[in-house]
Amino acid sequence: MPLIPEEISPRFCNFSGEPYIPSSEEKERVKALIDELISTLKKLFAGYDAQIAPVGSTAKDTFLAGDHDIDIYILSDRYRDLYELASAAFPEGHQKHGELLIWNFRYKGCDVDLVFVPPDYEKRDTIYHTQFYLEHLTEKDRNEVRKAKAFFKSHGVYGAEVGGIVGVAIEELVRKYHTLENICRLFLENELEDLWLQDPVLDRPRNLLASITKSKYRKIRETCREYLATGAFEYKKYTLEDFIDEHGDYKFVKCDRKFDRATDYNTSVSVCRSVGRLLKNLDSDIEFECESYVNDEVVIAFKTQDELPPKKEICIPKHLEHAIEGFVKKHPDVELYEKDGYVCGLIDRKIASPSAEMARMIIDKMEKRGYSCVVF
Repeated sequence: MPLIPEEISPRFCNFSGEPYIPSSEEKERVKALIDELISTLKKLFAGYDAQIAPVGSTAKDTFLAGDHDIDIYILSDRYRDLYELASAAFPEGHQKHGELLIWNFRYKGCDVDLVFVPPDYEKRDTIYHTQFYLEHLTEKDRNEVRKAKAFFKSHGVYGAEVGGIVGVAIEELVRKYHTLENICRLFLENELEDLWLQDPVLDRPRNLLASITKSKYRKIRETCREYLATGAFEYKKYTLEDFIDEHGDYKFVKCDRKFDRATDYNTSVSVCRSVGRLLKNLDSDIEFECESYVNDEVVIAFKTQDELPPKKEICIPKHLEHAIEGFVKKHPDVELYEKDGYVCGLIDRKIASPSAEMARMIIDKMEKRGYSCVVF
């Protein structure tokens, strides 16, 4: 019989004074929901050899108030059979697109991901983080993790799906450096390539900061600099309007959502950058930058030149006679002239309007991947 629970959206009262710290009642309710789900799954998978492991911020008690995503790993040799059982038990859900086999559904006001993997799944280390941080973070530490998460979320630099810092990295940073202030100082005093934050549950090397892109690290440092100067930040949802305001001199392409946030973000940024590289290969004068915002829609922000001069100057050292002959052969109508030890000529530029061409190519490549896009 399908398990379709009654939707419950309780209101919780927070006496901590910080809007991102959940009340004790809210934490107890979330823990009870996780326990309830695990009990249900154990009954559902009775007779199967399966490990059921809650992971993520709700399992580690580092979630933000009102942010109740529940993630549970199911490890079994027969993980595909268990996936079929779960999808039948929670029929209102859907499969998430991506590397892993994930069934997503709503359960009493919470968004739930059941992740099905074999016991030897190479990235199963995430299941060990739960117990590690429950043992190694105090209540004060966990609230500092919440503060740091709220800070980075408010500035749009939280989550691997946006090229930002991930939750487990914040937990490890708080374990090692204790406060958001110290974490910000660490970022301001070091370049991204000089930082390594080892995953504490692994013997093999794994940098927990690997998800952060260079552009997001620049923004992390900017926001940290401001925070250390003022000692305060406004906890708010990072919106599309914020994204557009921050990229005021960019152009935008809007696409419908197709997959989960991480896939849509990585696809859109990858497409934008590949188009930029293609254009730069055609004309070395072209410069470009790319970013993306994914929520209800995918919004790709890109910046390049609107127009370039119709003629491009090509200069070749005078002593490279063979290269000069080849250049003239390729451009027989070119008029040559000497300049500072070079032989130069003006040729028609292949791309005179990089911005318009970049928008066209982004839309074309995204649509080939199944997205529907427009310039806006």
